Amino acid sequence: MRLNQRMIDRRKYNILYMWSIIIIMLLSYGFITQAGRNVRAEEFISPLGRDPIVIEKEVEVPVAEPVPVSYKSFHCMDNYPDVVEKIKMYFGKEWIHATELYCRESSLNYLAINPSSGACGLVQALPCAKTGCDLNDLDCQLRWGKKYIENRYGTAENAVKFHDNNNWY
Repeated sequence: MRLNQRMIDRRKYNILYMWSIIIIMLLSYGFITQAGRNVRAEEFISPLGRDPIVIEKEVEVPVAEPVPVSYKSFHCMDNYPDVVEKIKMYFGKEWIHATELYCRESSLNYLAINPSSGACGLVQALPCAKTGCDLNDLDCQLRWGKKYIENRYGTAENAVKFHDNNNWY
């Protein structure tokens, strides 16, 4: 059987159609994605020189929320690694938010006293006596700070958000 040009064009079209179906299936099952972005369209040019075939499929790719940590916090963490380890111990997976908050308040210096307000310690409690902690007792300050954050804001992340808007917590 002799193939004419029309039959050849039809076979090329069928092959292209088959590949288009395969790509649609891959897009549907999320095999063709870019991390953190939606895949909006893939364009395939027909080998026959016809109009391009555009396959559109939006794919949601879960992306972890970035944790907003300031440059100052990285500097604090470098200066007080022992305090950071204690914060990790008390706050668990929320340690980065608690560290950010305490860097803003006391630069992670648990002996800090604010000369204008009298707030003291890692948590900058005001008045200082309400923690019931000795200024040298980091564990006591962290226990009190964690309880304060949980009672008032629920999470350290919420406390940081409040601090973003009010410059205090």
